[in-house]
Amino acid sequence: MISCIVPTRNRLEHVRESVDMFKYQTYRQKEMIIVDDSSKPVDPDTVKQWRSNRITYIYIPEKRSIGEKRNIAIQYSKGDYIAIWDDDDFHGKKRLEMQIRRIQQGYGLLTCVKNVHVNMGSTTFTKASAKSKVCVPSEDQSKVYVMPEKDQQRLWYKNIVNNSLLFPKVLWNFAKFPHKNIAEDSMFLKALFRLFPDLPVDRYNVPFVYNRSRMNTWKFKHPAAKNRKSFKCVV
Repeated sequence: MISCIVPTRNRLEHVRESVDMFKYQTYRQKEMIIVDDSSKPVDPDTVKQWRSNRITYIYIPEKRSIGEKRNIAIQYSKGDYIAIWDDDDFHGKKRLEMQIRRIQQGYGLLTCVKNVHVNMGSTTFTKASAKSKVCVPSEDQSKVYVMPEKDQQRLWYKNIVNNSLLFPKVLWNFAKFPHKNIAEDSMFLKALFRLFPDLPVDRYNVPFVYNRSRMNTWKFKHPAAKNRKSFKCVV
């Protein structure tokens, strides 16, 4: 089973959409763990509805770091594999199916997206886009682009796109996410590679979109217009 871990805070709209994308996943052996330290918990009826879809909701009244919330989610997880599932990104319906297949076929122990589609516009998705083979997350297509390879290498450790990562849970026994809000996923990977320098990584074009908005914990500028491409998410 794959456990999708979702750290969140005061972003219920994003969480609801993220839950929809999880429910539409073609891979059936899955669960979702939401760890929330918002100013108030989600209403009981919503939590009950989520529970019926293999979604565990954990509310923490004290503010925690993103790294702490990732660790808590993994502690409560039941799967053999962990999928990083940030609440404001787009996860196409075949993301889990494609990633677990790549691991099972021996392409790597860690798997992530290869070509990163970045959305600098609206982070609101519709249920239709979550179901469809073509996902168009932003009304303004000029704000959606494919990130150049050199920028990916600059932003992510070993060019591993952390927020699209899927890995065996057993690796977490050797390294935990640090108690940080920025770069906690890169620090986790650095700790793993210090222990296992030859850890095989598979970078593959899974259906995933990296969203950047004013609510993100860190920022970067939009690239030059020449780097923009028409957006299409192949599922």
